[in-house]
Amino acid sequence: MESSPLTHLLDSYTGQLRRKFRFGTKAQLAFLEDFYTLINDGIPANRAIEMMAQATTGITSEVALSISAKIAEGQALAEGMRPWFSMNIVEIILKLLSGGDPLGKIASMLGIGQDQAGEAVGAASPTVLAGLIGSVSKPGGAGQLASLLFQTRPRSAR
Repeated sequence: MESSPLTHLLDSYTGQLRRKFRFGTKAQLAFLEDFYTLINDGIPANRAIEMMAQATTGITSEVALSISAKIAEGQALAEGMRPWFSMNIVEIILKLLSGGDPLGKIASMLGIGQDQAGEAVGAASPTVLAGLIGSVSKPGGAGQLASLLFQTRPRSAR
């Protein structure tokens, strides 16, 4: 018996739900903390994902391998992250990765050295990531976060 397009769509959606259920909030947070640490150490995003795929096991390795496969196909990091993370988290990560030198900007605004700013950002990042993941997990939270992101974009990017 041949499956209908509706059956294929439902199977695809069910697979996505199963993946997201297995890769829950705590696992996502741990993944993003590790990813941030590697990026913060100066490792390019694609290489950081490859390293995580090789150095981890279980669902973390599966996620990293999935993202790495998309990158190897020539797709963007965001395409690999979409099945595993909410779109708002993906957008935030992309915004952080494409922001030029955010650490330099933070240091300059606070009037401190870049090393001190790096330590402060490193210490605060797990808490910020946990808050973001917690926010998008609540009903209406993703919409509120997307609204905040839109408000912080420069007018020329809107």
